[in-house]
Amino acid sequence: MTSLTSFVRLNSELLSLERAEELDRSSALLSGLSPRDLALRGLCIRALTLASRRTGLMGRTVLELVPASPSSGKAELPANDIGVGN
Repeated sequence: MTSLTSFVRLNSELLSLERAEELDRSSALLSGLSPRDLALRGLCIRALTLASRRTGLMGRTVLELVPASPSSGKAELPANDIGVGN
C-alpha cells in the first residue's frame, strides 16, 4: 500500500507543478500581448453578442454567442465549452 500512497503523492506534486507552470505561462501571454494578438492565437474571443439562451441538461444555462460584427472575420464561431474561470 505504501507504493500506491507514494505514487499518488508524487503525481499530485507533479500535477501541482504543471498547473503552476501553465498559470505562469498564461499570465506572461496575457500581460505581453494585445487582445487582438490573443484572439489571433485563439486565446481569447472578442466582441461577442448573445444570440440565444436556453436551459440545457441538468438545468445548465446554454448561451449561443456570435461575433458582434460579422464583417470582422468569420460569421460563425467554432463550438466551444467555455466554463467558469475561462
